[in-house]
Amino acid sequence: LVFDDYATEPADVKRAVDELIEEQVLVRCRPIGRGKDGRPWEMKGYKAYDIPEGMICARGPGSANKKAPFLDVTYLVYPVPVNPLVQATGIISFKTEGSKVWSSHFGEGAWMQPPGGEVHDILFMRLPFLPPASDGVWEVLFNRGRSSFVLSPEGAVETKWFGVRADKIRQLFKIENERFES
Repeated sequence: LVFDDYATEPADVKRAVDELIEEQVLVRCRPIGRGKDGRPWEMKGYKAYDIPEGMICARGPGSANKKAPFLDVTYLVYPVPVNPLVQATGIISFKTEGSKVWSSHFGEGAWMQPPGGEVHDILFMRLPFLPPASDGVWEVLFNRGRSSFVLSPEGAVETKWFGVRADKIRQLFKIENERFES
């Protein structure tokens, strides 16, 4: 795979390639073009760069099977369907200590592993004040990377809530904010 404009502004290509390298989606990357030898180069009429003009990489195994931690992580929680202003209704954090669930608006609760004793991408959570009114037992289904989850009342198929890691939302704002000229 060849990536041109690796060095140029905005740094979108560089950021994307670097993130894919970190996640092992790209491997054996080598610099190409001007700057591949490590010496600075200048784009005519623009500026000097000290990184290569491009990168050539092989596709790697990726980290799709790598599970991010979900304990002691802050998740923003949204109702389904999401309100028109896309405002989070609350915050949830699955705590390591005592398998507790902390929430900003729905009281405290607990999370439980499914039968078998191993933490999977599915948990059960008791959070009595999370609407709609129920006995407070929820099924928590994480996505593959555990960056988000959906909540359904136990035994139901309809999703009532969606949670996403707060750091992912901050990352989105950071990336978009970089697009403004300084």
